[in-house]
Amino acid sequence: LFSCSLKKENFNLKLRIYFMEERIQQKCDDSTEDIFKTVLYLL
Repeated sequence: LFSCSLKKENFNLKLRIYFMEERIQQKCDDSTEDIFKTVLYLL
């Protein structure tokens, strides 16, 4: 049970990271300053 919840949490984190990276990729079309703001916001 504990292992299962850890795997689920791990998967959720991977999913969040994936979407954050997607968002940053989209921001690459914008100015560099916007990218830095996005990265700092995500941290």
